[in-house]
Formats: sequence, C-alpha cells, structure tokens
Amino acid sequence: MKFQVSSTRFIGEQDGKPEQELKARFVAAFAGNRMILTAYLARVAYGDAQSHVALCLRTAGADHPNIVRSIGKVFEKLFGSSQSLDIIFLTDPMEAKLKQVCMAFYSRIEGQQG
Repeated sequence: MKFQVSSTRFIGEQDGKPEQELKARFVAAFAGNRMILTAYLARVAYGDAQSHVALCLRTAGADHPNIVRSIGKVFEKLFGSSQSLDIIFLTDPMEAKLKQVCMAFYSRIEGQQG
C-alpha cells in the first residue's frame, strides 16, 4: 500500500541481531540493482505518531514497484507475511536529515556495501 505523509521525523538507526541479518540480505539483493544508491534501516515517526521501522532508499530514478516487490520478498523470507516494513524513497533534504541520526548500511555512491 502506498501512502503519503505530511512529515517524517528520523529518530535513529534500527539495529540488532535480526536487523543485521536483514541488512545483510538486502545488501546481497541490492548488489545487482543499479537503481539503489543508498539504503538505511531507520526508526521514523510520521507526524506525532509512534515510531516505525523503515527501509529508507535513495534511488537513481522514480520509486519503482519492482524495487518494492523485491524488498518485500527479502523481508518476508526473514520475518513472514504477518510483519510489515515501511519503505521511504528519499529526497536530498530527507537524506540530509536522516544522515544526522543514521548511517547507511549500503552505499553504491561511495563504492562500499555493508
């Protein structure tokens, strides 16, 4: 489901043993996708709502449904279909704010992964 929010607040990195496994699987999946430039796993809040975990992506184009589908498959293999993961496609200003509280776990721009 796609939705837009009026504001997004980046709280910090989401990290732990299950998240490390998820990040490793995403890095492997992103290696063959030139559209994904940077990826972050972050805690975010929309408006005044409680925090959620989101995969935040900077891409070299529009937010493609194929990217969302491939991410969903990776996530579902690890956490099952009863869990969900928000995906945020970042703009320059959003990524600048996110970088203040979270490090990328994947970066094609800098030529490094993990």
